[in-house]
Amino acid sequence: MLSIIQAQKDWRKLAVIIILAMTVAVGASLPDIINYLTLKQNYEPFYFPFTSEPQFDEVTFYAPAASYFKENLTIPHETEIYEYKNIVNVKFFLPSAIEGGLAALTGNTRLSWIIIRLVFAALVFLLAYALARKLTGDRTIALFAVLILCTLGFGPRTFLSLIPERISQPIFFSRMNSPLVVLPFLLAGLIGLTKINTDRFRSGIAITGIASGLLFYTYYFHQIAFILTLIMLTICYFFLKEWRKMAAVIAASIIANILAVPWYLQYLKALKLSPGYITRWSAASYRPSFPVVIAAIAIIAAIFILKRKQKKIGTEKISYLPMEILIISAAGIQLIVSPLSPLIIQASHFYQQIVNSFGLFVIAILGGNYLVGKRRLRYLLPALGIILIVTLFIKQFAVWRQIAVFSASRDNEKIAEKLVEKNLSKEDVLAIANPYLNSVFPARLWRFRFYAFVSLSNVRDDENLERYVFTQRLFDKPWSGVDGQLAADPKTVLSSVKTISIPSLLTSKLSLSPLQRNDLKKFYDSASNDFINDKKITHAVALNAEEENGLIAGGKKLNLKTELIDKKDNVSLYKISAVGGQ
Repeated sequence: MLSIIQAQKDWRKLAVIIILAMTVAVGASLPDIINYLTLKQNYEPFYFPFTSEPQFDEVTFYAPAASYFKENLTIPHETEIYEYKNIVNVKFFLPSAIEGGLAALTGNTRLSWIIIRLVFAALVFLLAYALARKLTGDRTIALFAVLILCTLGFGPRTFLSLIPERISQPIFFSRMNSPLVVLPFLLAGLIGLTKINTDRFRSGIAITGIASGLLFYTYYFHQIAFILTLIMLTICYFFLKEWRKMAAVIAASIIANILAVPWYLQYLKALKLSPGYITRWSAASYRPSFPVVIAAIAIIAAIFILKRKQKKIGTEKISYLPMEILIISAAGIQLIVSPLSPLIIQASHFYQQIVNSFGLFVIAILGGNYLVGKRRLRYLLPALGIILIVTLFIKQFAVWRQIAVFSASRDNEKIAEKLVEKNLSKEDVLAIANPYLNSVFPARLWRFRFYAFVSLSNVRDDENLERYVFTQRLFDKPWSGVDGQLAADPKTVLSSVKTISIPSLLTSKLSLSPLQRNDLKKFYDSASNDFINDKKITHAVALNAEEENGLIAGGKKLNLKTELIDKKDNVSLYKISAVGGQ
């Protein structure tokens, strides 16, 4: 009888955890869910104008790679320019395979995007809870720490802010691919290290080795921070004379490196095929801002102060060691290594996705342990947890209100997508006049493009600008309009993210100098079909009658043959070729 009662209690506890996980998952996916329920098949998650930086990253960086995997069932190489298609990409294989694999099963990248955001938010919650329970014996404290991680962890200002500049930006936790699709592997690695730290060696070695090996195929800042954590843990265990733990971490590291062999080979291949690979992806010198330095120091100091206040000592105290080393390692990379090396790009991600997020996670656990011992404060954690959940839904509902107007699909773009899918092979190259549509189109349906979204492409800035100008010339766009876009005139920026000008899309620079624009005007004036002699362009899509008339006129001026392949309503698909054959 007692065993039945205990089993019922355990099931109730498990039900509470699952319900909370699904609640957070629904909150993280709320804009998707409401849009899908209200717009149904007309919901377009890969939309423009861009409404926030996370949304911009998703539709221009990450979704095209998933779409590539869906179409080709292989890891993404160059995802945009035909002439560079053999250049190897060593970024975010695993998230692209997960998202693209589900898209291949469902036949729809959009649907897979919505499903994965919902499922992975719940998965992260459950894994974070499993980790928290290993760091504290109290279920309430563990749940509170997980809520902190999933709400405040990756962007406190964004989560708590409803000001116009941030109201359209969803909570950063919900951003795909990172942190959402990468976190399960990082959390699994931390769970494995915690097992090793508490003398559960076999399972700890296996989990840590596999998870850290898979991290090689995600994002470099998780990969680098975790590698440094393994190295520092090995050194710590050496000085503590914890020989079995040291050997376990070394064994896990060996497993990780064996799993990473294909990644190493891909990286070497990338260097061979593209000698300027490292230079191209290197960053300008990084200097951490004063508030970030203070915040990182404050987080680390708070962890050590709270640890000193814990009544218990011994094993419980040591069990935080892997988490502490991860946080300190990430802070060291950002604050010390990054300013000295141009090869650590986007160094702010180390603070945002590791130091701040997991720092607050550990502080919540330590602070919760301290508060639970105070009778008057024992109900504070559940109350704060409820406030966090309510705030999550208010924030995400406000985001939906802001983006709903952009989330409905445009009929002419849907028609263009269907025409391209029907008539173009994976070896064809498409020209699109609108650079914003050009940047998001591969997220909806992957095809090679004549000019690139530069941040994913191996094409040089000057060549990409010329490709763009040639496309505008092909559609017979007047130079005055092209020049206005290249000058980053605010009137031509179709985005609420102020930095996303046409130069940003093409070169990652905010604007072009008058000298650069003058050189491009000379190219525009002298443009001919000679420009495409060593480049491939096979088709162009016109979204309306004006673009179609411009395409026909521009083709004649460039001595190119424009042959109508398919048309529906006012959307036309043309085959492009040089007069007399090419």
